[in-house]
Amino acid sequence: MRSLKFAVALIVGSFATSTLAQQTLDWPVGELQDYHLDSGVQNNPAIKAQTVFLDVVIIQDAVWLRIYFAEVQLEADSFIRITSLLDQEVQELDANGLAMWDNSSAYFNGNVLLVELVAAPGTTKNRFVIDQVAMEVAVALPTGTCGICGPDDRVPSDEDWSARLFPAGCTASVWNTESCLVSAGHCMGGNMVIQFRVPDSTANCNTNNPPIADQFPITFSQSVNGGVGNDWMVMTSGTNNLGQTAFERYGEFRPIASAPPAVGNALDVWGFGIDSQCTLSQTQQTADGSMTQVFNTYFRHNVDITFGNSGSAVIRNGEILGIVTHCPCPSYATRVDHSNFTAARKSLCPEDNAVEAPLTNFIVRKGVLLSGSLGSLVDSDNDYVEIEPVLNNSGTRFITKTIINARSPEATVAQLDLTIETGIDTSGVKVKVRLRNWDTNRWDQIDRFVQLQPDTEKIYLSIPNPNAYIRNNNSRKVRVLLQTTVKVVNAPNGYVFRIDHVHVDVTP
Repeated sequence: MRSLKFAVALIVGSFATSTLAQQTLDWPVGELQDYHLDSGVQNNPAIKAQTVFLDVVIIQDAVWLRIYFAEVQLEADSFIRITSLLDQEVQELDANGLAMWDNSSAYFNGNVLLVELVAAPGTTKNRFVIDQVAMEVAVALPTGTCGICGPDDRVPSDEDWSARLFPAGCTASVWNTESCLVSAGHCMGGNMVIQFRVPDSTANCNTNNPPIADQFPITFSQSVNGGVGNDWMVMTSGTNNLGQTAFERYGEFRPIASAPPAVGNALDVWGFGIDSQCTLSQTQQTADGSMTQVFNTYFRHNVDITFGNSGSAVIRNGEILGIVTHCPCPSYATRVDHSNFTAARKSLCPEDNAVEAPLTNFIVRKGVLLSGSLGSLVDSDNDYVEIEPVLNNSGTRFITKTIINARSPEATVAQLDLTIETGIDTSGVKVKVRLRNWDTNRWDQIDRFVQLQPDTEKIYLSIPNPNAYIRNNNSRKVRVLLQTTVKVVNAPNGYVFRIDHVHVDVTP
């Protein structure tokens, strides 16, 4: 039934596009093979958890494997453990985890998997039955160039909001803090998984899978596969083996565009298209281009894409403007303001009531302002503020201290979120992030870390006791204060501290 469901989805997609003389840009991977393994009903009379059944799943010459369960019965605290004997990646699935993964596993590299049934103490009815295995043995060398506009300008990239969508061989993009995703409707299938930080493929174009921690199951979806201009999908995702959502793990998303497309718009696309250079095939690459035509529900563009890019987000100024669906060049993308697409996002992933607390002023308490202003803190990775530090009174530490004020539109809030992006020109700088507590009239330390990289983005969601940081004299004086303090011990010539972005959200 699983293979039939997926086959039907592909047939419908092919019919819808062939009548329009366009091609969808998916590139399905793997094949299903019947495989029977029954653990039998197992008990554990011991006083601690123990493995009560184990066996191996072996598929000769397979590059990777994925397990599908026909039947699972797990008592509380019992679980199934799957281990790749190639790279020792492990996934443990209890009853809730199996429900989230729709009775399937993540993707494992290698052709041998150790499968264990671990029973909780005192349990008597634990069992699993495997009925199918997905695998990849060999792939046809990529030859498709549909969507490539002249020379192939794609280059490798590593954005953490763009994911590979299997088994359809498409691309999906995280568009909010709830780890909701958008993709193309013709990529819809059963037991979908998104993969981040995808490694290089093999020398003969077989895909490799990232660690289990970088794989997340799709839990719910709404989609339409209606051809050019009506081809879209909205998805929610579950957690990885560490209990993290995609946004919790990576802290990255790209929002839905706030303005409609226009001819001449500069565009970028990230996605997992095939490539004749095998190690790059179905790994993340990016290219840029521009908008060539705009229609009511779709637009055309000349950004280089190809098979595997279906579902890629078309980006303008850091926002998702459309979803890649069809080629040839200039290729096609469904507009994100398509009414049904918009309604599906609101239905499946309702937005919270968070509103921005606009920044009102910026003060350098210690240090010398070299460049930038309040406006430099509004947009990430654009302009920034540079501050030269000063020695403290004892002459042993270089210090900068800044205060950024923001005005909350709400006098009382249910949630306070903070994003701050900083940078330095030396390593080992100790950074403290503090908020002014109006209940105690002191600065509360939210975080302390050593910054070792040129750019560090920190996202603090649901800061405890949020109303302590809202000054509620009256509605015109409500504000949130953010203080950053940084220092480095015995830096030979000091350093330059950069603040690239500060964003404050409040939820009524």
